[in-house]
Amino acid sequence: MIGVTGDFGKAKVKTLAPQLLSLLKKQGLETELFRIPSKKLNSKKFSLICVVGGDGSLLRVVRELKKPVPVIGVAAGTRSYLMQINPGRLKQAVRKIAKKKYKVEKRTRLSAKLSGKKIPPALNELLVVPKESGSLIRLAVKAGRSNYEIAGDGLIIATSTGSTGHAFSAGCKRLKHGCRKIAVVPSNPLERKQKPFTVSKNAEISVKPISSGKKMEVVVDGRIRFPLTGKLSISKGKDALVARL
Repeated sequence: MIGVTGDFGKAKVKTLAPQLLSLLKKQGLETELFRIPSKKLNSKKFSLICVVGGDGSLLRVVRELKKPVPVIGVAAGTRSYLMQINPGRLKQAVRKIAKKKYKVEKRTRLSAKLSGKKIPPALNELLVVPKESGSLIRLAVKAGRSNYEIAGDGLIIATSTGSTGHAFSAGCKRLKHGCRKIAVVPSNPLERKQKPFTVSKNAEISVKPISSGKKMEVVVDGRIRFPLTGKLSISKGKDALVARL
């Protein structure tokens, strides 16, 4: 069964999702249409989930999916770097899906704990920032066996998938998919010698606030925010499965 999902409150998604569903059915495929969030995401046995929308929708589905099911994106938003299928080539894409002419890639995700409590995994990045923008923060960072003290606007911990986004804008080099590295990227550091660097994707990373009285937050994939009051512990999580035509 193939799932088709998206945020149906958006006009483009509301129009495009039924078109995709109709094309899949014409190929004789069993389908299920549902909005996000939905219990159907984890209650049905899907072989593939098509996410209609922008990168944020795909990241949300991957974050909420508890089963090892590949996802593929259909672009219907302003941010579509992760989306594989262009609406103008929807028919060609559906034919390939019907013939299973796609490959499934494993994408590294970051697993994190805040003061020992788990927070949702990140496919792109974890971002540490001040709660009030424009405020300098100081962080004690341990990455593998090395220790750093970083002062600036924030810190980005990015996967190879996320290295093309916020981390890239902050000066990180793009990491190839499948790369065995995690990027650690100071955002606007006070000391210019503090440059982005990489560690093994199996390295343990920890971040602690040094600034007294400064409220900080951890942001997961640009969406979910948590207050940083203790130690943030980061390690490699379960891989996400992303389909590519």
